[in-house]
Amino acid sequence: NCHVYRKSSAGAAGGASDELSSEEIENNRSAGRRFGVRTVQFSPRDGCTLASGGEDTFVRLWNIATGEQLMQFGGHSDEVAAVSFSPGDGSKLSSVSLDQSARIWDVASGEELLRMEVGEREQGDCVELNYSVCFSPDGSKLLTSEWEKARGGSIAVWDAASGELLLRKGGCVGPAVFTPDGSMFAACVKSKGVCMWEVGSYEAVATKCFLSPRDEVRKYVVYLSQMAFSADGSQLVTVRRSLQLCLFDTTNCRLLTDFGEGVGAEDRTLRPSAVAFAPTGGLLAVKFLVIVGGRLSHQEIRFFRTVPS
Repeated sequence: NCHVYRKSSAGAAGGASDELSSEEIENNRSAGRRFGVRTVQFSPRDGCTLASGGEDTFVRLWNIATGEQLMQFGGHSDEVAAVSFSPGDGSKLSSVSLDQSARIWDVASGEELLRMEVGEREQGDCVELNYSVCFSPDGSKLLTSEWEKARGGSIAVWDAASGELLLRKGGCVGPAVFTPDGSMFAACVKSKGVCMWEVGSYEAVATKCFLSPRDEVRKYVVYLSQMAFSADGSQLVTVRRSLQLCLFDTTNCRLLTDFGEGVGAEDRTLRPSAVAFAPTGGLLAVKFLVIVGGRLSHQEIRFFRTVPS
């Protein structure tokens, strides 16, 4: 349930002066301008409610059967980068924005329950911002990450009831996710690889670290764009900004498979860009960008049987 967004532009981090009023948004709509949707997630409660966020700074709830907008959450002053429902009944919704804040909303009333500052960057001081946000499986904690290609960033764990900051660690270069049982969380740390920490012992050194042979040779870790755990937590798949996909056994940190761009006939290149495990396990879906003659031709989703741990 971790959702990630990346934006490349100078001065991406916005401030209060960048906030769009409802009147400005409606005027832009009347003029024919469309606002891009950057992130979506289904509610776990009914599967018919969809949350979205994007360029107009609002978070919205939709009835996918009718197309009706059910609720609008206003408060962010820049693009909404990622959203995540609380597990179970989906009664809460978290969002993270390029205004460097994360918020938790009451889905029923639309009330903003909590606001947390996830970044510490000066306005105009960012070139390529990335964000992720997700609830722990029991809904008691919120995990956020913000990072920039040039200088990295940080991961943070928050108490989802009080907004108290439980942990902030620097050196993050990718999204952060909880294990399915919520006992640990994982993130990519510069020069160390993908690391896992036990929830409740945040001050301890990471208990597990994963490095592919390519990382060990290079002596540094490239930036992650996606990561996901299998349903039982026994396997972890990562997609790296170098277009390398790695599948690890989380029990012993063993690399199960490692492949990058696949070049086929007629200069046809497959670049992995997104991954997801099937809920029942044993099946991995990978979205590939198909490059022909140096240009994006189309996208493909392929399914793989994962190697038993």
